[in-house]
Amino acid sequence: MVLSSRKCAFVASQSIGKPNDGWSKNNSLFFSKTREIVAKRKASSKQQRKVQLREETRAMQLKREERERKEKEEMERRPEPPIGAAESLREANERIEEADAKFQSAVDSTREIKKMKRESAEWDPQIGYGKFREVSEQVKEMNGLRVRTYETRLERAVFLIELAKGLGNASNSSSNSSSSSSSSSSRSSTTGGGDDEDSDYVGGINDDAVVANDVGAVGKTLDAFDWVYGKEFVDESNARTVEFMLRASQKKSQNDGLKPEISFEILNVAVAAEALGCINNKDNVIQKHVKRVQKGIDGGLISPNDDAANALLEKIDAFLQEQERQKQ
Repeated sequence: MVLSSRKCAFVASQSIGKPNDGWSKNNSLFFSKTREIVAKRKASSKQQRKVQLREETRAMQLKREERERKEKEEMERRPEPPIGAAESLREANERIEEADAKFQSAVDSTREIKKMKRESAEWDPQIGYGKFREVSEQVKEMNGLRVRTYETRLERAVFLIELAKGLGNASNSSSNSSSSSSSSSSRSSTTGGGDDEDSDYVGGINDDAVVANDVGAVGKTLDAFDWVYGKEFVDESNARTVEFMLRASQKKSQNDGLKPEISFEILNVAVAAEALGCINNKDNVIQKHVKRVQKGIDGGLISPNDDAANALLEKIDAFLQEQERQKQ
């Protein structure tokens, strides 16, 4: 018997849609058993997973409690600033000079003590200075004074940031016009030298106005940028302080004449402390401030001499080139 194409299609559809009872029964049994096997889990496995989740939750809770405990202890131990916030540029400069003098004195004393120990009968080249407690104490004191030199410069930068906020950009035209005539005195007077000892200039701004409190600058300590006084530059929150300060000095509402000096001061500390690598430079914040320093050099808005500023830029450029080589 020959079926037409229409009948063949009907028969095929019927056989596919409605299989015989034996096939349907066996197939349903097969799939039901398969689903049962996949969904099935031993009671011991369930209990083990519950125990594991409970242990993981407890471990996370313990870590959180430990972190909170350490943060609380750090806040309780956090030392107070050795001195209040600077209220003028002159005061900030004097603190830098004092810190530098104390540090240099400590360096000289450390050299003398080490020389004495090397020339003594107790000296053992294989052991070195480790057996001399007074050397260790002197080195510790010297390192603390070195950190203080960083702190005084960052405190000066903080004051300049606050001064830039107080001045705003309303006085940019006058300050920029006066900066060219006062650039030579600004390089000397703000570093402790020069003939005019009664006035200091930075970015073309006369510090006498700051002393008279005519600009509304509010002094702050480094606590405002999460700095822990007395700690090394790369310890704890101190590693982020420079980055915070660089970003805080980028606001458009701040006085443009002071920005190059701020950038120089912060980057100078970062280079001296070998802490440029602590700065998150994903948005090229370092390069932006390098350009600002260069602009300040060209416009006579940087207090140090041009040689010091250019030497700083060369060191930063070498650092950035090394960073690029490491990425390749």
